[in-house]
Amino acid sequence: MKSKILLLAVLMLAGCGGGEQAVTRESSPSANVRGKLKALEAKPIDLVTNCRFKNETGYSGTMSAEIRDGIVKRLSTSVKIPDQGSCNFEWDGFVQRQRLPSIELYNSHDGCTAKIWQQGRQVTVSYSNCAQRCTSSTAFKYVWPVLVDRSRGHCD
Repeated sequence: MKSKILLLAVLMLAGCGGGEQAVTRESSPSANVRGKLKALEAKPIDLVTNCRFKNETGYSGTMSAEIRDGIVKRLSTSVKIPDQGSCNFEWDGFVQRQRLPSIELYNSHDGCTAKIWQQGRQVTVSYSNCAQRCTSSTAFKYVWPVLVDRSRGHCD
């Protein structure tokens, strides 16, 4: 009985492997682009913006940032979350821990972390472990990353 179970397990595992060998270049659309795809080059972020955003639910905020050659000179984000409160992420107390491939800022007083990365024309600013910077204990659960269009300076 044990040998039948073992044989069944081996056959099942054998059926899981090797399937990729049956795929040919002609039958796999991604196979034709494999040689053409290249990793994104890590470049220092440059961003200067003073922007406002608001969506249809009333979620709104402002962001002011100056980043030169991957070094953060100024960063201030304020977010208002309907029925939850507001959060303020000011530059004071943050130390820059990383410049490439993305920026990381850390505040040792409260553990708040800001991460900034770019993808094409878009720069994303996100915060983690920053609930103490909000007016209510639940507000931070509703904070979304801020997206900035570098070419126009607009943010969402």
